[in-house]
Amino acid sequence: MTRSKGDREMRSIAAVLAFSLWAFSALAQDYPTRPVRIVIPLSPGGTTDVPGRIIAQKLSETLGQQFFVENRAGAG
Repeated sequence: MTRSKGDREMRSIAAVLAFSLWAFSALAQDYPTRPVRIVIPLSPGGTTDVPGRIIAQKLSETLGQQFFVENRAGAG
């Protein structure tokens, strides 16, 4: 079953609009009030651990909210 290019573009546009509306409603809230945990389903030091920690640090700096990474092997 093939999908046309226009169909994919319309789905992409709809997804972007839906996520942008969701983001605007989230900006109006003072959530989260507690630190945010990012669960990485692999052991520490893996290929997803380092980028996850970098992203958590940047999110903390940008949003002024504490983000931390928790490694749980097999959590995926």
